[in-house]
Amino acid sequence: MAFFRFVRTPKPQKFNYIPRYYDPKKEELKSRLELADKSKEQDPDAIKARISNNFKRRAASSGFGSSRSKQIRASNIRFILIVAGLILLSMYILNQNLPGLEQFLEWASE
Repeated sequence: MAFFRFVRTPKPQKFNYIPRYYDPKKEELKSRLELADKSKEQDPDAIKARISNNFKRRAASSGFGSSRSKQIRASNIRFILIVAGLILLSMYILNQNLPGLEQFLEWASE
């Protein structure tokens, strides 16, 4: 019966995908090495580019003024304010209800 098959099922197609890996650190190192090679020639434009790139890299690595550090700082301040508010609220509630709480504890211990 298999010899008289009129409808053939298609064979699976091959998919030749070669994954590529992108490494931003490697790309940055490559660009810095190219700038260093250009700066050896004492080209003023290359020296200016190298200096400006160093400033940018230091500013990005230090985290000063970055949006991430601003978000973390704001989150920490918000947390401290919430904790301080809860402490003040609990102190107020305890001061208002302390005599009743003392009477309740004396009654419960009897």
